[in-house]
Amino acid sequence: MLTANVEEADYSVLITADGKMLVQSRYAVRNNQRNFLKLNLPSTAVLWSASVAGRPIRPGRAPDGSLLLPLEKTKSDDEAPAFVVEVSYLDRIPTWSDKGRVRLSLLTVDLPISKSHLLVHHPPLFRLTPPPGMSATFRVATYEAPESEALRQFGNRPAPTETRSFDGAGQQDASTDATKQLVSHLRDTKRASTPARNLPLRVSFPHFGPSLFLISELTSENQTPVVELDFQRDRKRGER
Repeated sequence: MLTANVEEADYSVLITADGKMLVQSRYAVRNNQRNFLKLNLPSTAVLWSASVAGRPIRPGRAPDGSLLLPLEKTKSDDEAPAFVVEVSYLDRIPTWSDKGRVRLSLLTVDLPISKSHLLVHHPPLFRLTPPPGMSATFRVATYEAPESEALRQFGNRPAPTETRSFDGAGQQDASTDATKQLVSHLRDTKRASTPARNLPLRVSFPHFGPSLFLISELTSENQTPVVELDFQRDRKRGER
């Protein structure tokens, strides 16, 4: 039986108040018919790293400018076991003021995605909530680990210990410093749409700070997953 699909997508996002964003996208892929996965980064994003089944790779380029990642492939008469494709990138969004709305556009891939998880870490002096009365692809849910065995074996993110609060000024300072170091690469990038020439090895995603967890059931192939969230400065925390 011919198969090519993403059984589960697992996204982690780290946002800073000055508009820098680090995104890790992990896909549990089943495939016995495709040679490549075609994907598109957001127009302002810079590729950080990519790997297939744990091996760092350098993506190719399609004629239309999309990135091409070579896929593992099983025999057509075998059940295709899932393997993990991971892509990390840096992006920019508008700087946060006291309150507003943030729109996050994730990777576009040319395979259908059966289920998606999204964990958004945000600045500790802000609260993040879904816009009231708006239908959305993603909805807020209680945290749950990935269902895919491939994602669990590949190395799952730690469960957030606190999703709505962030205690301790020292922790806030450490988080801010670490975030600045991770995303400072953005300032030195001349062309946001061009992948780095020498892609670094896979790095562990920095899970810290308050977070919001969301899920989505189905994403069609070549559909860009988008989530909109309202942010507001938490005055009580800001007065510390």
